[in-house]
Amino acid sequence: MTCPCPRTRALLLSCLCLLAASPLRASAQDGAARIGRLMSLTAEQPAVWLGPDRVFGRAGAGVISACAERCAPIVSQESCAPPACPASGTVYRVEAPVARVSGWPTDVGGYTRELDALRADSRVAAMGLSGHPDEGAWRDARREDEARRAQDPRWVTEHRERGDRLELSIGAAVATLVETPGSWVGGTVAADWIFLHRARDSDERDAGESLVDALVGDQIGASLRAHFLYRADGGQEAEWIAAVGIGDALYNRYARSVLRLPTFSSIVAPEVGVILRSDRDATWYIAWDAPVSILLDHDVALDITPRFFIVDDWIPLPTDAPEDATDPAELIFSIGIGLRLP
Repeated sequence: MTCPCPRTRALLLSCLCLLAASPLRASAQDGAARIGRLMSLTAEQPAVWLGPDRVFGRAGAGVISACAERCAPIVSQESCAPPACPASGTVYRVEAPVARVSGWPTDVGGYTRELDALRADSRVAAMGLSGHPDEGAWRDARREDEARRAQDPRWVTEHRERGDRLELSIGAAVATLVETPGSWVGGTVAADWIFLHRARDSDERDAGESLVDALVGDQIGASLRAHFLYRADGGQEAEWIAAVGIGDALYNRYARSVLRLPTFSSIVAPEVGVILRSDRDATWYIAWDAPVSILLDHDVALDITPRFFIVDDWIPLPTDAPEDATDPAELIFSIGIGLRLP
């Protein structure tokens, strides 16, 4: 049997396109917008559009065009498997975009939603659509998260025993300077990288472990912090103060409660950084804090943090000071309250 000549082939393609767009066949298009058809000289088969010019279908001989709102000839094809397409088969690329659809999602959630919509059409469902390769783990994680959220919020949970964690916090603060009296308002943002010093998935611990947790903590890490203060009245020479520093993140999760307390080590170990003031040169500072975190929900905590700074080189020596006198230090006291994502 000889192949049809180009003119005959074009005529047949035009007839197939008209047939695909006819009102008689339009009812088959009702449903998911991705559903299309692959056309050959003798038959058609259901297909799924993965993009404006890419369509998925089962491999078949003689496929010459793909149809959505209109048809376009096939220009190339390649094999495909989930999650790049809804089952193992072939992806065909057409000559020009004809489908009004977005790209096929490969994340588990988006893939599953698209698959559920496609299964509403019996012809497409018969193509043997496959679930996402990671769907089992995704559903297990969702069930675990739902079970976790059904429990009362607490710091000691199995969910928080998994490796290192990044905690972000932001809060407002009020402060006062000892050598330069006045009222200041501002805030602090911080990023804490925390590791488990001692993992536990229950509240049971002996006296020795409780002592270690009080001294060092069962969560240890480091914190990058940025502070900003702005004068609230006209009584100060400076208009603003900004500081960036690195401190410890040593926390003790108090059993059977929503409290996470500072440890002895965290109170003693200082934060060190650079501080700037609008009317002074940049200099070094050291600071100490004692943060208390109270869980409001499973994923949000309230932070209450008193903080004390010592800043050098801000207070000039009096003209009559002895030669061996040292520069007085500026002291800053502040109290902050904010939110944390633990």
